[in-house]
Amino acid sequence: MKLKYKALITDFDGTLVGLDFAPSLKVKEAVKKLLDNGFKVCIATGRTYWGTTEKVCQELNLKDPQIASAGGQIIDPTSGEIIWESYLDYESAKNIIEYLINNNHPFAAESGKYVFSDNPQVEEGYGLGISFKNIKELDFKKVVKVFVPDMSLENTLRELFPDLNVIVAGLAIKHVLDITYKNVSKEAGAKQLSKILNIDLSEVVGLGDGYNDIPLISVCGFKVAMANAPIELKEMADLIVPDVEHEGLVTLIDTIYNMQ
Repeated sequence: MKLKYKALITDFDGTLVGLDFAPSLKVKEAVKKLLDNGFKVCIATGRTYWGTTEKVCQELNLKDPQIASAGGQIIDPTSGEIIWESYLDYESAKNIIEYLINNNHPFAAESGKYVFSDNPQVEEGYGLGISFKNIKELDFKKVVKVFVPDMSLENTLRELFPDLNVIVAGLAIKHVLDITYKNVSKEAGAKQLSKILNIDLSEVVGLGDGYNDIPLISVCGFKVAMANAPIELKEMADLIVPDVEHEGLVTLIDTIYNMQ
């Protein structure tokens, strides 16, 4: 069957998976149906690729590149290699990390295939399958993302570091901050991915449920929001589907087939 669109880029938490971080049987079956018809299925997540996201890619048998670290990296799931990434500039990375350390704010920095942290609670929040290193080993020239679990710092960090992109991420029950280089976001990741796949973004379906999905959804040809998404995302959507507990992704995939 020839489908109108060629690829799906979907958010991860609260969209592809629920709080158990596992795709449902119906989601697995629906994604397989897309893959069997030559559709590209890609995740765009604020998370690092390794660990939870990698496990789900394996479960779903995803072979196409995946967007991770809030748009700062694109990973080949078949080899585990980083095929594209964007770093914070050296001075900004050094300054924000020194600020967080000096003011005793918990954080982690993502670089390459590692997460750099000296805070056990932050490390625990990353889940299983992550390779951690001490923050003292971090190369400030190769920081892809800084993760800050304290939402109260949002305005302060934006004011102190205007050259960085401070992104509200996470689930509705718990928001966190992802900090990338100024022009890096899921949108930037999607644009790079479209070049890698040789697919125009007008041929891409985008699905999300959070504020950090707004830039991604804005550039996709068919825009989809989960029922629990913020009003700003719903207002730009071509379609609103049920939340993850009610198989919203399955509803979307059925809709893709009914468009033909």
